[in-house]
Amino acid sequence: MPPNEEAAPALLIERNARIQKWAKALPGPLRSVIRAIWHAWLHLLASRAWVRDFAIPVALTALARVLVGLLEQQGLEALGSNAFTESAFDISVLLATMAFVRWSITWGVPAMMANVRDIAAATQEPKREFLRELSTEEVATTRAIVRGLTGTGYRVEHPTELRPWFEKFFDKGGGEYIGVDSHGPGDYMAQFEWFLDAHASSLKDRGIPKRDRRVLTTPKQELALELRHRKSDYQSFYRWHLDHFVDITWMDSHKAAKLRRRYGIGDADVALWENFAVLFEGDETGCLTLQMWFPGEAERGGTTYERISQFVADILGGSMPLEEVAPGLDLVDRELAEEWINYLDPKRRSSDGVGTFLSEALSGSRFVLDAAGGIGADSVHLLSRGYHVTTNEVDELLRAQAEQYASSQGVRLNMIGLLWEDLPDQLPGNMKFEAIICLGNSLCLVDDTRSRVQCLRAFQSILVDGGTLVIDERNFQLMLDNAHSIEADPIANFPASTMGDVMYQGKKLRGYPAHIDRATRTVSWRFFRNSPPIENRGELEARRLGGPDLLLHAFSHGELFDLLKQAGFGNVDVYADLLPLAHDADSMPDLTAVGQADFITYVARI
Repeated sequence: MPPNEEAAPALLIERNARIQKWAKALPGPLRSVIRAIWHAWLHLLASRAWVRDFAIPVALTALARVLVGLLEQQGLEALGSNAFTESAFDISVLLATMAFVRWSITWGVPAMMANVRDIAAATQEPKREFLRELSTEEVATTRAIVRGLTGTGYRVEHPTELRPWFEKFFDKGGGEYIGVDSHGPGDYMAQFEWFLDAHASSLKDRGIPKRDRRVLTTPKQELALELRHRKSDYQSFYRWHLDHFVDITWMDSHKAAKLRRRYGIGDADVALWENFAVLFEGDETGCLTLQMWFPGEAERGGTTYERISQFVADILGGSMPLEEVAPGLDLVDRELAEEWINYLDPKRRSSDGVGTFLSEALSGSRFVLDAAGGIGADSVHLLSRGYHVTTNEVDELLRAQAEQYASSQGVRLNMIGLLWEDLPDQLPGNMKFEAIICLGNSLCLVDDTRSRVQCLRAFQSILVDGGTLVIDERNFQLMLDNAHSIEADPIANFPASTMGDVMYQGKKLRGYPAHIDRATRTVSWRFFRNSPPIENRGELEARRLGGPDLLLHAFSHGELFDLLKQAGFGNVDVYADLLPLAHDADSMPDLTAVGQADFITYVARI
């Protein structure tokens, strides 16, 4: 190719840059009007081929004839009365209009058009049929991509193929990147690690750290499960964001779903830049469908770039920082953490039953792990009686309250914050204990049976030979069997809701089973202020604390007993409201023996 032909695309791009520089010198309002008119014109041209190739040229030709007619009415002989002149005028206007339409389409893409002309010139020879077919197929593919991205979506079978695309997105997006993603950290690392690589390359190329942000809208319990079962992936994902100075936050999936409906986002994930937004949605086969929106364009598919931007802003405004401990393991909000002492009433708990029970159950033991420390009430009680106690609590807010409560009682806690299943591997010095207490209906907060067994086996492995585990549960079978009446009026039909129980004896703050799902064996436990004492069900909603309900797994009768046996605990004593039911039981005592008790407690030995 001659040198002047090689330089043609560069000259066209330079000319385009000069025009853009001139446009930027115009006043802002005028520039906005011109841009809006130009965008509307381009959208009109792109809408239908017959509009572009027939309707617009004919309409503009007819408009020209109308203008000529107006001029002639003013006494100006624009065309005269010669039929040939009139026909020549019509044909000239039609051809000029068609040329203007074609020029409009290609004006902003000189380099692209130069490449198309080069391809056309190089494939004209009769013997170059292969090159013609190859070029035609590639152009058709590109056309399908562009139409899909700016239309109903372009489907990609193998998401890893999109890495070059997203490298371009990051390069051309402009400004900061904000992503809204429904995948959990584990899925992200398994399916989209290439996206993080592209993001990292973009951060490096930009030279200075931008305030890029990513928001996960994964269900809370799913995040907790990922931390339990895919811990290395969860931590790798979390640390990637720390290492690359990218903010990582989280929003409850139900709140995010409401915003998705409000702004017409559907189930798609979002990647937002200053110059465009990309929506991508996966399906059950692993394929991704992508769409793009640009500022100032008309509504498409129920949304616009501006609506997507507002959706992202609302998501960011309602999100919370994602911590190294998953949100599903942060059990309480700040209000409930600060009120927990009023639910527990540590002094009454220690003096009315629990303290005496622990002294008997832990007889002969001195080194104790309080596995579900909460605000540290049991730990403080045992420390005051000469036990050596390690207090474990994964919830940061409860840990803070525990240290505050211990300080008020003149003791200092030895605090750790480990997942129960991680205790054997992460306890310093391979510590072992003579006894473990896990009280307050804590194991039901673990989401699935596999994890619950894993936790019990972890307890068993860090006990010395002959060691003791003291663990309890609420009498969930009583709730399951009486679900309808309890839900109808928990004040009348669930006395512990206001009267208290052996473990939670506070009067100012109380809790009750607001919803009992027998199919999934899930109880939604709700808290309310009980000072002054509540009198009827109608007051519950007005007294309710603002945070979310606790979701509890409702053990069926004997389920936890069987799990203890499965985990390797050979000798199990059973208590109902701290009163003995069976010693060294081979099987769970029947329901009639448990009766109306609120709590079932097990003293299990290896």
